[in-house]
Amino acid sequence: IDNCHVSASVTGSAENVGGIVGMLNSGSTVSDCRVDGTVTGGSITVGGIVGWLHGGSRVINCVKTGDTIGGSTVGGIVGYALGSNADIINCASFGTVSASASCGGIVGLIKERDFDEVTQSLKLYSCYSNCKINCNTDHGYICGRNEVTSASVIDAKELYYTATGDENALGYNPPSAAKLTSDNKAKTLTGLNALAASCGEIFPGVTLST
Repeated sequence: IDNCHVSASVTGSAENVGGIVGMLNSGSTVSDCRVDGTVTGGSITVGGIVGWLHGGSRVINCVKTGDTIGGSTVGGIVGYALGSNADIINCASFGTVSASASCGGIVGLIKERDFDEVTQSLKLYSCYSNCKINCNTDHGYICGRNEVTSASVIDAKELYYTATGDENALGYNPPSAAKLTSDNKAKTLTGLNALAASCGEIFPGVTLST
């Protein structure tokens, strides 16, 4: 799915709700898309762009400016990321992200395994969050809850946020997942030029600034 612009609000009464796609299966890509409307889900796994990102699927060059609301596992870009090669690259998230738990400006929950699907590699590159986070537990500007216990599984770099409250970059994060923490904690706009240029070119009117 390429070059989509959603300005209307999107509402789902159950789980797996996204501004572009509710559930993105293996081999699929959402790229160069923008969502300006409010995305609301009645249950879990709600994302401003994709609700549930399966292994082998990717979200690239996407921007969400509207609010994202759900019960739990809610993210400004992706609600739930699971599986190998489930990639989130060069995305920016604005607006408010609201849930009771597992709520993140970029991704709500990154999980190591569910049913027969196992996360062995996941890329989280060049993303920016300027979101207000309304959440009771496990919340952060980048990721609300990270359940991957091996630091080598997540390849994370160049993740930035503008602080709009008292959040950290990450909510719940196991000690063994040190790579995600050490690469991204407390980074703001330093080195954001490439992402800003890309988003500015693809999405006129979006300014990455404090």
